[in-house]
Amino acid sequence: MASLWLMPYIASFRAEYPETNIKLVASDAVLDLTEDRIDVAIRYGNGDWPHLDSAFMFGVKFFPVCSPSYLSSFPVNSIEELRGARLLHLEGPAAPYSEWEWWFASNGVELGKLGAQLSFNNYPLLVQAAVAGQGVILAWGNVIDDLIDSGALVPMLSGYTPANQSYYLVTNRRRALRDEAKVFKKWLMARTAHLR
Repeated sequence: MASLWLMPYIASFRAEYPETNIKLVASDAVLDLTEDRIDVAIRYGNGDWPHLDSAFMFGVKFFPVCSPSYLSSFPVNSIEELRGARLLHLEGPAAPYSEWEWWFASNGVELGKLGAQLSFNNYPLLVQAAVAGQGVILAWGNVIDDLIDSGALVPMLSGYTPANQSYYLVTNRRRALRDEAKVFKKWLMARTAHLR
């Protein structure tokens, strides 16, 4: 999320507020805002975290995508046919949010036994493999839309499966927010309004 979605927003913010210092910390692990001295964080979940105020940013839609070259060599017309594609997998803390087994089951299809797999421990690497034509990934819609809009990745099937969790902007309820952090929070919420 940080490298694929947030970076263009950071560049725009820096252009508008060049005097504001920003330290971006990207982690798949859930960090403690107090202990790690974080003013504003983006978390994926249900919006309910102890001692944190959360503001809904946007939801996520999952759908299979691949490179145009992969699609031309492996066209599919149904979810059942997609089972035979080279499905790329995500491991680690973010994996439960984009498991193929969950996506197929959500669409009423049993995935069954898979052949040799290619797995990655972070989503940007997974996306890079798909762009390079290595196989099919579950797109995190609203996160990698720029790659789809540019044509680097194309949907394999129509429709999407909504996630059961969303992205939230969170702050520490027990600590007053610094003025710079207030500006960034307000600015980022305004920039993502079209996704809500």
